[in-house]
Amino acid sequence: MYKVVDGWNNAGTLVEVTPQPASPGGVRYPDVRYSGAGRKFQGFPFIDLVWTSLERDQYNTLMTQYGLSQTVASNDVTAAVRDNNDAFSNYNATASHALDADRGMAFWRNLTIRLELIGVPT
Repeated sequence: MYKVVDGWNNAGTLVEVTPQPASPGGVRYPDVRYSGAGRKFQGFPFIDLVWTSLERDQYNTLMTQYGLSQTVASNDVTAAVRDNNDAFSNYNATASHALDADRGMAFWRNLTIRLELIGVPT
């Protein structure tokens, strides 16, 4: 079950995400990049959480749970997410959204929240 709480290292206070998202790509790993000086940077693994249709209240609740809003694009959270072995694991993560959800009269479509998985909570 997907869960989240504001701030890092808070695995003991995780709260269920409702409604539960889809995570169609699972945990993904960014491409390795090299700087001009030859330094290697891979970035953090990430997972995209997707909700295809939400009522306005559900959208607002999800954004609040992840500490996001129309003016706050990213926030540090502790999250339980499904890994590529179909098991749930806890991570310190940075949640972000791209403000690309479609708003209808009384609902939102295609909300995506990306979690960059920074590390395991202590």
